[in-house]
Amino acid sequence: MKITKWIMAGALTLSLGTIATANAAATEEEATIYGGWSEDTGYFSNFPQNDGMSLFASDDGADHNATKERKNSGSTVMERTHAKTVWTGTHYTRARYEAGKKVEADSDRQWNIGDTSKATSGWHTGDLNWVAKSYYGR
Repeated sequence: MKITKWIMAGALTLSLGTIATANAAATEEEATIYGGWSEDTGYFSNFPQNDGMSLFASDDGADHNATKERKNSGSTVMERTHAKTVWTGTHYTRARYEAGKKVEADSDRQWNIGDTSKATSGWHTGDLNWVAKSYYGR
């Protein structure tokens, strides 16, 4: 009986540890995004704004730009997103298409060479449900 209780307690601890680790990974991924661009809302920054008490400037110093490119493939309109970030220090740029929590044509994180990182999403159908987005971070 004692052995069964210890096995069950160990299994519960392992399960809770796995859940905590998965949640921490998702939070860590999100925490590295400093800003970006969305075709429906424009540019955004997650960098803390100056509250008047801080010694730091209100922006992170990054220069981030994104554009969409379109082409016709037969009767289908295809598009992709180009993004570029100029920023001192190690950083990445990412370009992709999102519909809710779904992601397609993701460039993945493209790390900088010198002060510049560039990312290009894969080609994607010009479906109105999908939004072109780009991100940059450390």
